[in-house]
This record gives sequence, structure tokens and C-alpha cells, in this order.
Amino acid sequence: MPQDETTPKASSISYESAGVSIEKGDEAVELLSPLAKSTYNKNVLAGVGGFAALYELTRDEYRNPVLVSATDGIGTKLELAKIQSSFDTVGYDLVAMVLDDLACTGAKPLFMLDYVSVGKLNPKVVEELVGGIAKAAKECGCVLIGGETAEHPGVSKEDDIDVAGFAVGVVEKDLMWGSHRVKVGDALIGLESPNARSNGFSLIRTVFAEPLEKIQRGENMEPIHWDPRGRNLLQILLEPSVLYTPVLRDSVVRTGIHAAAHITGGGLLGNLKRVIPPGLSAEVIRHSWSIPEIFVEIQRSASIDWREMDRVFNLGVGMVLVVASGSESNTIQRLEELGVRGYLIGEVVGTGSKEHGARWR
Repeated sequence: MPQDETTPKASSISYESAGVSIEKGDEAVELLSPLAKSTYNKNVLAGVGGFAALYELTRDEYRNPVLVSATDGIGTKLELAKIQSSFDTVGYDLVAMVLDDLACTGAKPLFMLDYVSVGKLNPKVVEELVGGIAKAAKECGCVLIGGETAEHPGVSKEDDIDVAGFAVGVVEKDLMWGSHRVKVGDALIGLESPNARSNGFSLIRTVFAEPLEKIQRGENMEPIHWDPRGRNLLQILLEPSVLYTPVLRDSVVRTGIHAAAHITGGGLLGNLKRVIPPGLSAEVIRHSWSIPEIFVEIQRSASIDWREMDRVFNLGVGMVLVVASGSESNTIQRLEELGVRGYLIGEVVGTGSKEHGARWR
């Protein structure tokens, strides 16, 4: 609008001075678009750049398809990534948290979106984070179809960062896994997890507060004596989660699966009971697998009650498959061939009542 002597002078206030950089936002989009597009397949009709993404389901692909959705984040594990200024592994973790939840229904992942929230946008940090997401999504046969990066000045501190993921998958209605398939005598197979995945990190950061502060100052970088790979504490804690989704897509592994439980917050029993129907109980043999050393060290360092450890951590089992009796040997053998160790950890028993749950034996 043209100005005259009566027109107030323009203010020097801008979106940039308020803390949001449009230029850095555009730069981030330029960096992230190729990462997302590297995961695309023929079903993607419109992805990054539009107001909404479009994904085509072909009619001849499914008889009676059921869409499955899941969402999750990675909690305060991100605080450890900030210490190391390395974010690709936590991007990998995000995919594990979201898609491994989805996989518990027997679903095939179709597409995923991410949401990244920051105090002050650093395009290179977001590129590294989304790079990890894209890499893991490709390993799972999932499209990273789009996402959102939001800058929140005045709400978040400059170095604050949080991330969430959202995914959609599909499963044939008559092939869905769940409690409706579980029977007395079904075997329980635990899939190995060498670390805490993305759960319990508020407790972990409290237990290891002093050594982590030293690492942040550039001290205490020497390898941990009990780690065979010669890593320091921070490197051990940032080890990415195992992705179970790829092995759960294998036709041999899928044979005989009745249900699956992703062992996240709440521990093994707390999550396993979610797939057990009324009248049945999952009976887990306590010492049927080896607890990884990191959990032993967490417990020892703060004298945490093992009952609390059970409630917070996976303790070495990141997924439990409930399989038909007699199929456990073939399933475990095939898992080994695919690079995931499986343990026979128990069975499903009757309760003699309408109660259901999971318990130690």
C-alpha cells in the first residue's frame, strides 16, 4: 500500500525476529524431500509438497482389507542424542516404535509420516534425523510419504527437539493377529533386544546422570569394560532398536503366529497380557534367556528393585510371538536365518476363570 505522511511507519518486527525462519524452513524442505522420495513406490500418487499425501490401494491386491494405524515417539532418548549431536539412530528408533506396533496385528506397513518439533530450526539436524527415519522405513518396505517440521520459539528452548511418527498399514481381515486367535498350549517366542529400545530413558538418564554429564564435558569417553564392542556409555545407550517388522513380513515366520506383543513401556508381562484373552494366561519362564549387560548395569548402579526393572524395561526381549504349539522350532530357526535370535520363553495356560494376564514361572 502506498505511504503518505499520515501512514504509520512500517514496524521492524518480522516472523524472523519473532523466532521463525521461513528461509531455514524452505532449506529443510529441500534437504528432506529427496530422503522421503527415496522410499516412494508406485502406489504414491502425491507426496511431499502438496497439502496432503495420496496413496493408492489397488482393488486386486486385497480381498477384505483392514487399515491399521499406529503412532508413537521416542521419549527422552532424544536428550542423549543431543549430547552426541547425532540424530540418525533416533530416527531409526522412531520407525521401530511405530512400525513394530503396527506389525503386531499382522499388518503390512504402507506409509508413514513424521512430525518434528524444535525450538530453533537447524536444517542439518532435521536432515540427519529424517535420514534415519527414511533408512529404517525402506528396510521395512514402508513409504515415508510426508511430514511436518515445526519451529516453536518461546515455547521450546532453542536446542529442544521432539519427534513423533504416524503410520498406516493393511491386513486381510481373516488374517489379523490378536487375542481372538490365542489358545491354550500356544508357545511364547521372545525376540532378542540387546538394548532398552526407546523406553525407560528418563530412569536411565537419572541413573547415569554423573557419567553422562562428564561425557557432555568431553570426559569419561573411554570404552566400558563389559562391552565387547569397545563403546563408551553414550554409544551403548544410543544403540538403535532392532527392527522386527522386516522379519515379521517373512512367510515362514508368519506361519503359526496367533498374536504378537511389542515389549515397550510396561515391561514384558505388562505388554504381553494385552494379547491374552479372558480365561487364559501367558506363563513366562524367568531364566529362559540372557539379560543383556546394560540392564544389569542399570540395576546395579542404583540398586533398583528387579520388580521395578521388570515393569520398566524389556530386559532383553523386545517382541513376543504367540505361536501355535508345534511351530516354535521352525519359527526360531527361520528367525536365526534372518538375523534375529528367538527364545522359547513359555506357553499359554488356562486360568480356570474369566481372568486373563501374564505371569512369571
